[in-house]
Amino acid sequence: MQKQYPLHPGHTHASPLYTQLPLEEYEALMKENKALKQANKNMAESVAELESMRQKEVELDMRERELKENKFVFSILAEHKKAKEKHQVFCDDFTGAREIFVLDELDRWRKINSSAPYHADAILNEEILEAISAYQCGDFENCMVELAQCGAVILRMMEYVAKEMK
Repeated sequence: MQKQYPLHPGHTHASPLYTQLPLEEYEALMKENKALKQANKNMAESVAELESMRQKEVELDMRERELKENKFVFSILAEHKKAKEKHQVFCDDFTGAREIFVLDELDRWRKINSSAPYHADAILNEEILEAISAYQCGDFENCMVELAQCGAVILRMMEYVAKEMK
């Protein structure tokens, strides 16, 4: 009696290449082939899992940075609330400085900040003077942008100090 070779699903006859092999070798090759296919499938799943894990790490890093930034913003808001309670009247005017003084000082700080070494306080001084200058020129929208930039510099200063605290 002739040996029967198992057929691949969907095939009507065994491959001539395999029918020349002893049945045991054919079955071993088929088993090895199946194991390799499963290993490839497992590897593809592992690669997908690794990619997913990397993406999650990136997201966690971003969330961690956001939380640190939020911590700084929350501390600013807490101090803002305390200041409003402590000092009912904030100010009588936005600035008491003469416009020419502000422009001269702004020019001086821009020169200081145009080359290294860079100092956080010097950058903040420049941003504050830009906000005051915009206010004095009646450019209130730009003044608000400059004040936001002051806030951004202050947040970066807080990040700098936080690193020093570690």
